[in-house]
Amino acid sequence: MCARYSVGKTPAELAAELGAHLATDETRARYNVAPSQAAPMLVAAPERRLGVARFGWRREAGAGLLLNARAETVLVLPTFRAAIERRRSLVPADGFYEWKARAASRRAPREAFFVHRHGALLTLAGLFVVDRPASEPIASGPRAAFVILTTAPSPLVAEIHDRMPLVVPEALRDAWMDPRVPAGALLPELVQTDPAFEVRAVSPRVGSPALDEPSLRNPL
Repeated sequence: MCARYSVGKTPAELAAELGAHLATDETRARYNVAPSQAAPMLVAAPERRLGVARFGWRREAGAGLLLNARAETVLVLPTFRAAIERRRSLVPADGFYEWKARAASRRAPREAFFVHRHGALLTLAGLFVVDRPASEPIASGPRAAFVILTTAPSPLVAEIHDRMPLVVPEALRDAWMDPRVPAGALLPELVQTDPAFEVRAVSPRVGSPALDEPSLRNPL
């Protein structure tokens, strides 16, 4: 599961780097995005726009949020079938957090932060849904919500966890967001992409969703 990550840049900085129109008034960077919180999301239609959306799809009353979709089954599951063909998005990140699973390597840190080894911006494969009527007040939160696709881990991530987010490389960003490109033609290449991660041990403080500060990413 990918349930906690960092963005580390303001929406304005992200929009400039990704060549997108800024479609939000949010000004802060995020260092510990948690489920149900609003975070930057990039979509291609009607123009390349960077706004904010809620991390996690709302399900029926009393049920938890859907946070992830597995790349192996996303094409066939009814829950995601429409979104994978028509509502693909990119979720900017500069790294993601994972906690060691029971079967993971004993040598691995308990709390880990994965980043691109050259410091590049990551764009995670996302799907979005609009689940709040336009008539609701802005205070109700973003109208759109997203899930992050996950895939089998690279050898490095496997020392910590049995899943990792699906990273869309820069060369495939436009194709991923374009509904005219079949998802089935993209997923095989994406799951084979080496995201070139490196890992650092970080403080257990990252476990609190209330904390959102750059020091959470600092190596121990």
